[in-house]
Amino acid sequence: MGWLDVMKAIGMFSIYLAHMPGELERMHLFLAYFCAPVFFFAGGAVAGKNKDMPIKEFTIRRIKQVLVPYFVLGIFNMFIRVFVLRPQLGEIIQWGRELLRGQRNYIFATAMWFLPCIFCAGIVYHVLQKLIKNKWALLAVCTAISLVIRFSIEGSKWWFSFDTSLRYLFYYALAAHTVTYIDEFSFKKINITQKILFLGSTALMFLIFAISFQFGRGYVPSLFHIELPFYGQIVETIILGFASTYCIIVFSKILGNVTGLQNVGKESLVLCTAEMPAKLLVPVALEAIGLNMQFTSSAHNAVSCIIFLLVGYYGMAKPIKKYFPYILGIKQNTNKESN
Repeated sequence: MGWLDVMKAIGMFSIYLAHMPGELERMHLFLAYFCAPVFFFAGGAVAGKNKDMPIKEFTIRRIKQVLVPYFVLGIFNMFIRVFVLRPQLGEIIQWGRELLRGQRNYIFATAMWFLPCIFCAGIVYHVLQKLIKNKWALLAVCTAISLVIRFSIEGSKWWFSFDTSLRYLFYYALAAHTVTYIDEFSFKKINITQKILFLGSTALMFLIFAISFQFGRGYVPSLFHIELPFYGQIVETIILGFASTYCIIVFSKILGNVTGLQNVGKESLVLCTAEMPAKLLVPVALEAIGLNMQFTSSAHNAVSCIIFLLVGYYGMAKPIKKYFPYILGIKQNTNKESN
């Protein structure tokens, strides 16, 4: 399923846009709303393969695959920040506390919160699979949990971003229920009526996606001077979430055979932790040889973002997988994926 790796690569590009000035920062703020669903959807795509695994065995496996890399690479991040920023001892202690808590928006390496969050989502969904045998009832329960958390808890308040993992549990469950159908879908194989319906629904989803990006949420109701009640906000959340996920899936399917994007997506776990070192070390390295990284236009910023991503991939992800595979919970000389 190469398109799933492409989906994760799109999510990684969104993450690396963070803190880029100008138009790219605006694009990041918009895509950041959707990159979390992307990673949860990609994570849930393999949930069905482990449904028969005992809870204890599954938990131990996920600790090795997710939490061990999180803490090992988190400590590595701290060393890089100490080397570049030369902080006071109190700041270093604070970074250690943030790493232990693993809360969204409260960790020094911004993208790293995805790791403990996806760990929690996987454990919760695995337990629910054991308790609820009907797949549609399971999806309904996950949807209800996500909506309750979405409208009752603002921000991230629980350790390991457990509340955030519950907020996005719907996408995790949705992938587990639909990934087989998506993977088997081929535009060439459907009849003319189905093609028309597909193209029409796709155009509608992209229109919703574009309007949301250009004018923000709530724009359509505001045209009619409508203030959405509570249940209306729930409906809007579901529609925007579905539309954004749908659009990104379409992009991923179209680009599913692009090997470079697949390779980036496969290393998303390490790339989440490589964002901060790349953004700290690359400018320092360029300054050491008399060059400055330009942030004067969207084009410069986009090139910088790609450079950071490539440095994270070739400078951290590939060497770690090749020389230190046990950090990722995989064995030497195997092709088994770490996430």
